Amino acid sequence: MKKATLILGCLILLFVSSAIAEEENIYSGKVHNQKMTGVERSFKGELICLGCNLKESGARADCKTHGHNIRLKTQNGVFLTILPNQYSDKLLADNSFLHKPIEITGYHFAKANTLDLLSYTIAEKTMSWCVACQKMDDCAQK
Repeated sequence: MKKATLILGCLILLFVSSAIAEEENIYSGKVHNQKMTGVERSFKGELICLGCNLKESGARADCKTHGHNIRLKTQNGVFLTILPNQYSDKLLADNSFLHKPIEITGYHFAKANTLDLLSYTIAEKTMSWCVACQKMDDCAQK
């Protein structure tokens, strides 16, 4: 009985110490060097300003001073960040796209809840990267 209690105590101590070590790794950044990979996916929803949306619930957003923080609100209510880059600049800057049905395809990084844009369809017009024009457009020179 004493031997079983001693073994059990050692196992508990080993488990607790490994959990503490893992927690320290998370906060020290040692675990963060794992490569995240995006999976190509499409999402339907609407573009919204996260700040304006949260302000309706009492958040202290100040979009007039700090600008709109555009997100894709999916049909099931999940907010996805659209990675700001040359592929998404026009979409994120054009407020006329807000609150309109949109379908966005991109590389989805689930752990970061972020979408790296490949193309989008809004008002029956699909925009994707044109190598010839070096911008997102609907030209035929894909």
